Amino acid sequence: MRAINSLIFVGGLGSNQKSMELASEHFGEHFEDVSPIPFRLAMKDEDLHRKLKGHPVATHSAGMLPVIGGQPEQVWAFGPPVPTTPVRLVVGSIEKSSHLLTRSRQERDSRWVWGYQAQTTKELMIHPLGNLRHLGRIAQFDALNGARALSDEGVASTLVWTHQDDYFRPDINDIRDTESRFSVDVHFLAGEHDELLVRPRNVLSRVFGG
Repeated sequence: MRAINSLIFVGGLGSNQKSMELASEHFGEHFEDVSPIPFRLAMKDEDLHRKLKGHPVATHSAGMLPVIGGQPEQVWAFGPPVPTTPVRLVVGSIEKSSHLLTRSRQERDSRWVWGYQAQTTKELMIHPLGNLRHLGRIAQFDALNGARALSDEGVASTLVWTHQDDYFRPDINDIRDTESRFSVDVHFLAGEHDELLVRPRNVLSRVFGG
């Protein structure tokens, strides 16, 4: 079913307009239009919460951080953070890149994955401070707590993790408790942490149908 409103899509660490492009196109199959906002810009936008208010919002990875408190209509968070350490995030980045490229050969989408990796690297090289200074906040953030806060404000959320996520492994008991007491749905899908950005059709068809 096609939605009748506009989606705001907030990217994760190292995102830019180009790296979010493919996912934005596929979100457009489910929403009238899509406005992508890279993580660095979302984190420094003092007017972001006003922009989010009343809109459906999708986030990737750390993109959930700036959304909390913004009173969106509904939230879909893909690969959102759960507490870890900055070191784990750095090591996870190396592992993630290796796994993405290995699987891209199996999926025969190496060209797109290399392009995506290049865009992420470019963003981090051009704007290192705007991205990496938030590592500590990302490592401390708990998407399940964030989803509970959204639920308390009347905002339903869906959290989607992948089985091969190299960064974040939520606790199953915490998930069950959150789902039983709050307006939160949790899904686990096959794939890597960046599955939404490199193979969005597979991910979104599982979440939205069609």
